[in-house]
Amino acid sequence: MGRFRLDSSYAGGTLRLLLHGVFDGSSAWEVRHALAGADAARVILDFAGVEEAWEFGAAVLSAGLRHVDRTRIGFANVPETVRVAMAIFGTPVEEGAERAAAGEWTDRAAGSA
Repeated sequence: MGRFRLDSSYAGGTLRLLLHGVFDGSSAWEVRHALAGADAARVILDFAGVEEAWEFGAAVLSAGLRHVDRTRIGFANVPETVRVAMAIFGTPVEEGAERAAAGEWTDRAAGSA
């Protein structure tokens, strides 16, 4: 079994990518490919299932975020290691925006049930 898994769900125009396992360089590339192929108006990267996070994964993801429309990307449950590394690499995760994205998803998911 792999060390990383990416699950997706869609509700109300928002795609939620739920990350599981080890977030490292190769898993960050998998997330980047998912972002590049996503046609949803909004995408939330949810790190709730991440058990281990590496700074290198954050660096790879940060580099990829420079090539997508950041206004459509939200974050939830970001590990502190990833949050700090992303800030260092120039793509900070704003805590208020992270909470808003998580709440927005909860509201949309509840409305689609």
